[in-house]
Amino acid sequence: MVFSSRPIRPTEEGLSFRVRIDGVTSTFTGLPVLGFTRNKPIDEQGLYPCVSRCLGASVLIGACGEAFARDPPTHYKMGF
Repeated sequence: MVFSSRPIRPTEEGLSFRVRIDGVTSTFTGLPVLGFTRNKPIDEQGLYPCVSRCLGASVLIGACGEAFARDPPTHYKMGF
């Protein structure tokens, strides 16, 4: 999981971004997830959830054609 150091700036045409892939690895299994979060990338424990789809204040798409959304800024805690 990677956080950007700057927010996406609105333009007259709306929001846009580019993704550049510089390399691939054979050690990763599955498909990637791409998304947006309102959480600020602060260097503190708990920045990253255990599972990417549990990221607080975010919208994520990818994996196996799935989409995930969470409004609260806290990460969702999975468990029984």
